[in-house]
Amino acid sequence: MERVGFPEQAAAADSRAPGNRGLVLGMLCFVYVLNFLDRQLVSILAKPIQDSLQITDSQLGRITGFYFALFYCFIAIPVGWLADRTNRVKVLSIACGLWSAATAACGMAANYGQLVVARMAVGVGEAGGVPPSYAIISDTGNLQSGTAARLGAGRGLRGIARGRL
Repeated sequence: MERVGFPEQAAAADSRAPGNRGLVLGMLCFVYVLNFLDRQLVSILAKPIQDSLQITDSQLGRITGFYFALFYCFIAIPVGWLADRTNRVKVLSIACGLWSAATAACGMAANYGQLVVARMAVGVGEAGGVPPSYAIISDTGNLQSGTAARLGAGRGLRGIARGRL
């Protein structure tokens, strides 16, 4: 099976030492844990946030759902395009820095408007986490062995088995 993508990326991926795979996957796992925790933080602290900012349940629902998801869904596609054409590690690093700074801004928000803007920024930053990560995994693994395909198929089959798909 032949690699699909840009020749310079394929050459760079082939020249990496195979011993780095575990380190790369470990770092990506750590980044994903940060992504997950940042995404769940507002839900975990919902009641204290409501009390301190005097916001309603519907406002909190829009912050945790609509405003975040709107940016998360629509920004992921251009970020994936960017990650395919530039340095994936830099895209992931910038995204991680952005969503972490935006999460800190959520904690410093003094009113509803500031919290909305900060949550939108979290959505933008977190949208940049998944596409470059999958691309880095496929760059790091041997595509002939089907690592990336098994990763995707395993998640889908696990979801079917649990009745969640």
